[in-house]
Amino acid sequence: MSSKKWYYNSNLKPQGPVSEELIRQMIHQGQIGADDLLLNEDEGQSWRPASEWRCFEARLFPANQSPLLQESYDIASKEWVLIRYEENRPVQDGPYSAVEVRDGLLKKHFSPETLAWKSGLSGWVQLRERSEFQVKKDNTEVKP
Repeated sequence: MSSKKWYYNSNLKPQGPVSEELIRQMIHQGQIGADDLLLNEDEGQSWRPASEWRCFEARLFPANQSPLLQESYDIASKEWVLIRYEENRPVQDGPYSAVEVRDGLLKKHFSPETLAWKSGLSGWVQLRERSEFQVKKDNTEVKP
């Protein structure tokens, strides 16, 4: 791995410098998402979304892992676990089907930033990052 120095944001505060290997691990575990900003001090002072850095391939991100909507994918299968907050404490909830999660988004029971996981993903992902849960700005469902 490269010895480049990387920075990432945590609670709106720059963290680092850390190695590219650590950034890769954090992406793979879902701690850094495709839209989270990263800075490489060897590349100047420009913060860019993680997905725009060529050294972090798309399949590394949990949002891009496993076929999103394959023919055999059962949207009624209860395989999604969510993290929601009660009194500022994280609570694991589920399992839910993709249909139930999308319905929860439409009814605003879940937010697009709610963390989700299912078997086969390397880490947690925000609902907005998965095509199974896409909702238009007018709160209507996007048909896969």
